[in-house]
Amino acid sequence: MWPPVSVFVLLVSCWLSPGGASAHDIPLESAIGAGPERLQAVEQRLSQLSAHLAQLDGRLDARLAQRADGEWRPEDCSAVQQRHRLSGTYTVYPPTCGNGGGIRVYCDMETDGGGWTVISRRDDVPHHQDFNLNWQSYKWGFGNLSAEFWLGNEYLNLLTSLDQVQLRVDLKDWENRTAYATYTPFSVGTEEQQFALSIGKLL
Repeated sequence: MWPPVSVFVLLVSCWLSPGGASAHDIPLESAIGAGPERLQAVEQRLSQLSAHLAQLDGRLDARLAQRADGEWRPEDCSAVQQRHRLSGTYTVYPPTCGNGGGIRVYCDMETDGGGWTVISRRDDVPHHQDFNLNWQSYKWGFGNLSAEFWLGNEYLNLLTSLDQVQLRVDLKDWENRTAYATYTPFSVGTEEQQFALSIGKLL
């Protein structure tokens, strides 16, 4: 069976550095009292800082896991499931991650047998994550893994480029009616390939 990857819609680390100090480019003080454009820039900065905090959190968890479990480095959520049965955030270490770092992900241990890596979630929550963001935001991911988020195209490429994986899309409407679709295989290309989505047949 292929390692599963899932997408939750209508219900968010090699965390590779995006390379640059863009998260610090907008002085917060100068944005106070500014117009909608500056407010949007501040919100984007907060999103980037949130991603950076998640990165640091992932590094800390990785070090604690190594101390507690020796060199246990799960490659994906299906490997995490061998030791942990609860859904939540975990650090995975895909062998395609050149620097040997981990990616902080949300693992769903309940849906269809569990072991799914959630790559995106949108939900009816009080403080919605803005998904109308730029290329860099989608490249490196944004949002909160425990709420609404996009994992990041760079990480999707790392997670889907080695093994053949399965994509599951779960939908829920305002009346709580649900539907899902499963596709195999599923992969995301490199940035040079414009993060091209390759999706197989509907199962």
